Amino acid sequence: MTLEFRTGAVCALLAASASAQTVLHEQTHDMTAMQVSLPLHDVDPSSGMPGNYEYVAMFPKEDHVGWGFDSSDPSVHHIAGVRMLIGDTQGATSNPFNIWVHTENPAAPGQPDVATSVGFNANSPIGTPGPGAFLFDVVFPAPVTMPNNADVFISVELLPESNSDSLSILTLAPEDVSAIGSTVWDIGNARTSETGHGAGATGGYGYFIDWSAAQMFFELGQYAIAPLAAQAGFATGATTNQASLTASNPGGTPGYHTGFFSGRQPSLVTDRLGAIRSDEPVLLYQNGNLLNSELVAFLMGQVGAPVALDAILPGSTGTLCLDLAGSIAQINGPGLFLDPNGSAAFSVTIPPAGRGGLIGLDFAFTGIALDFGSASAHASSCGVLRF
Repeated sequence: MTLEFRTGAVCALLAASASAQTVLHEQTHDMTAMQVSLPLHDVDPSSGMPGNYEYVAMFPKEDHVGWGFDSSDPSVHHIAGVRMLIGDTQGATSNPFNIWVHTENPAAPGQPDVATSVGFNANSPIGTPGPGAFLFDVVFPAPVTMPNNADVFISVELLPESNSDSLSILTLAPEDVSAIGSTVWDIGNARTSETGHGAGATGGYGYFIDWSAAQMFFELGQYAIAPLAAQAGFATGATTNQASLTASNPGGTPGYHTGFFSGRQPSLVTDRLGAIRSDEPVLLYQNGNLLNSELVAFLMGQVGAPVALDAILPGSTGTLCLDLAGSIAQINGPGLFLDPNGSAAFSVTIPPAGRGGLIGLDFAFTGIALDFGSASAHASSCGVLRF
């Protein structure tokens, strides 16, 4: 599809890390687990080529609800920054790149509105000589707001570089990789391609923009990009046993899980290639402002109208984004407590006899921590798993 060149001004980025007063959290994927557990693949075609190339990560409004919430303006997502995995052919030098935040195009649902973008200049970290990859945060000078009734798109724009010193975006690709020409790394269930709207019959999670030709292409792949917010973070995923693609199984520390294709669409019986699977959902709550021994409740239900917790319990943060009128179940038994880093993870065990009955269903999950010292509650966003 042909694009009009954007009109959004590029702003100067303050390359600052999160302060002690405002701890920023991932709102969609567990990127740390992704870096440890999966062989993320370099799919950047721009090395040594002229022109600018933009990699756009899509965050569908149906899959991620109530993130970046602030009761001062509950109609928008407050995006404090971006966490990303970037490859670098020469880690000893810093390379410039741009970050863009887009809302959904009202004239083309499911696509980014590149004409009204908010942009920032950034630079890659400096590490050791030679090729490598960086997991790092870029914090905006002030939060960017985007409507919460539309999809959000966050992108990294790579600038012209040489082959010997160039950046790349790391991604996960499902088994249908003709659009990106990448190695297959991740297989979800039969609903992998769904987003609910917008990107055409195949659905999907990303776009690639060639600004030298003003062309945008849909990509059935997920770029390693996630929004940051001051609100407690929450990621849904799955511990997988991909017999048909063993390299994509999480490894290392117990509890690590995929948060992209196979994580968002766990395979309960068989995957899209027909291999037998029995993935287990994993839920991760993060809140660096609450450390040690605070009780966390993981809840499951259906997405509902967000309710600000501070309207119910003064001093609280976040929003309850499950349907209060529907069925809400606490799924972690007597409770789980935050570790010294303010994190709590819970694996949901699905009995073999119940797996078949869940296929085709959607469930929303969230986490709420109770701060006994201040008699307040701190809710994360909601993440949706599609079985």
